[in-house]
Amino acid sequence: MAQFQGKRTDSGIPIHVQRERYTEGESSASLEGSVCLGEKPGNVTFPLQIDADGYLKVTSTGGGSSGHEYQDGDSNFGAYGHLILGDDGSNLQTISVDTDGRLQVEVVEGGYDGVQYEDGAAVASPFGTVALGHDGSNVYPVYVDSSGRLQAVALGYDGAAERPLSVDTSGRLQVEVVEGQYTGTQYTSGDSDPSPIGTVALGHDGSDVFPIKVGSNGYLQVDIHDSPKATVLNTSSDVSLLAGVTTMIVGADADRLCIIIANPAINTQTFRIGNASTDASTGIELAPGESIEIETTAAIYGYNPGSGAESVSVMWTEE
Repeated sequence: MAQFQGKRTDSGIPIHVQRERYTEGESSASLEGSVCLGEKPGNVTFPLQIDADGYLKVTSTGGGSSGHEYQDGDSNFGAYGHLILGDDGSNLQTISVDTDGRLQVEVVEGGYDGVQYEDGAAVASPFGTVALGHDGSNVYPVYVDSSGRLQAVALGYDGAAERPLSVDTSGRLQVEVVEGQYTGTQYTSGDSDPSPIGTVALGHDGSDVFPIKVGSNGYLQVDIHDSPKATVLNTSSDVSLLAGVTTMIVGADADRLCIIIANPAINTQTFRIGNASTDASTGIELAPGESIEIETTAAIYGYNPGSGAESVSVMWTEE
């Protein structure tokens, strides 16, 4: 059979192309054949191996140990390779990932393994990737609900300590009214209070406080009282009004309900009736034969613009 023989001279290893004529482990002193062979030290030949896809099988021997570029803890002198490596300052360390290929990181800045800060940890200058609160000495996480909304507790100050504000089941703020006579009540009907205050409508009778009443529709309820009935009728002698002078007809009387003053028909002058300032141009005119009814307890005066004195008639009532 014809043969083609070729010889490599770069490494000194002859290669012959022919029918297969060697088996694994034979001496490589006179190499020839139709398969690719490799030679190990000691003049021993071995066929080169490929996988099921025809890829050449190669065992990497460079690095710290056979089959690996580097091992964890290898010296980093002259380091190179295809894996991501980290340097701990003295040795090389491989970078770890999980089964999904995500980088594994251990948080060591803080007081505890895997945790940046614990509740109540003493930290002078806090920082981190979650929202943290700092009370001036310690670190606390900021709380949110399942929707990510910030959770906050409203606090009040009683003058000595902070206390949470209370709400009912509808979220309405609960308030206790303590300004007044009784706990939870501003005033009780009939309380004695010279200077009443409050957030409900209150009435004051001059000495006591009473709530103003409304109906179920919010309308003000008002009691209508009849005017007091007179039980006493008083009369007096006619009162003379001197010419050109303002004269007091009756003095003040706290018991008086109503007073009637009449200008007798026999008079010739039209008088002016009013207070102490009544004169020729002020007060109510009262012509002869007319009368005037006034509900007052104050003093009443009359002015006579004539040249001679004339009188008025007076009658008043009391309870």
